[in-house]
Amino acid sequence: MSVTLAEKAPTSTLDPYTDQALLNPWPLYRELREMGPVVWLEKHGMFALTRYDVVVKALRDWEAFPSSFGVMMNDDMNQILRGNTLCSDGDAHHRLRRVVIRPITPAALTSLTEEGGMRGRSGRRPAMRQGTILRDTESSQPICR
Repeated sequence: MSVTLAEKAPTSTLDPYTDQALLNPWPLYRELREMGPVVWLEKHGMFALTRYDVVVKALRDWEAFPSSFGVMMNDDMNQILRGNTLCSDGDAHHRLRRVVIRPITPAALTSLTEEGGMRGRSGRRPAMRQGTILRDTESSQPICR
C-alpha cells in the first residue's frame, strides 16, 4: 500500500484566510513553516508550501503542478480564468506571457524615459510618478472578457 503526500505531510487546522491572519500573516506563516516545507490545510483541503525553495520548485515544474486547471480556491473563478496567462502552462503560457511582458521589458521601459519616449495626450512628457508607466502601457495589454 502506498502512502500519499497528504498522509505524509503535517496537518494543520490553521486558517490563513481569517481576518487576523490577513491583517498580520507573519505569525501564522512562521508556525506553518515550523511544521515543515509542505503542510496540509484541513479546512481548505489543500497544501501550503511554506519554504521558498519548495515554492520555486513547484512553480518551475508545471507538468507536476499545472496551473491550467486553475490556481484559485473557487471552481467558478478557475473556469473563468482558464486559458489566461496565470492559468496556462507550457507553450501556451509562454506565448501569452510574451505578449504581456513585451511593453515592460527593460528596453521598452528605458525607451519610455528617453527623449521622444513616453508622451501624454497633450504631446508633452508627463512627470514620472508611481503608476505612470502602467497607465501608459496598459493599452497594449490584452484584455479578456
